[in-house]
Amino acid sequence: MDEETKLTPKQKRFCEYYVKTLNGRNSAIKAGYAEGSAHVQASKLLSDPKIQENISRLTSKYEQEQEFGKDTVVGWLFDIARPTSRQAVSNRLKAIDQLAKMHGWNLDVKQINSNVTHKYDELEKMTEGKTPEEIEQLIQQYMDGSETVN
Repeated sequence: MDEETKLTPKQKRFCEYYVKTLNGRNSAIKAGYAEGSAHVQASKLLSDPKIQENISRLTSKYEQEQEFGKDTVVGWLFDIARPTSRQAVSNRLKAIDQLAKMHGWNLDVKQINSNVTHKYDELEKMTEGKTPEEIEQLIQQYMDGSETVN
């Protein structure tokens, strides 16, 4: 008998809601626990090894269904490195940070934002006054791994 079948229907519902929201209190209420003690119940549930195992299993399944995983986040971070407005980069980093936190990943978004801003400034200086063809050539040199990109 697997761990999920050992859970009560309420516990299973709690796990399902928790994976999608990461909010213990609200998940407990939606699962059918009393609103007045939902935060206490959520804490108890989240410390139960059977619940933790089920949440872990459901999180993996949810990530696959949503096509959201570490590879996706890394892809987004590479997309951010492309030249766009600073505001767009900042907003996307905030969104990625929230998504990462939902999955228990620790990203240093302030450091990433600082690095991206620095690279954005360097890119602006490198491309200033250049034609689209010259910019394309710079990109190609960079992609080919050329030591110097003028």
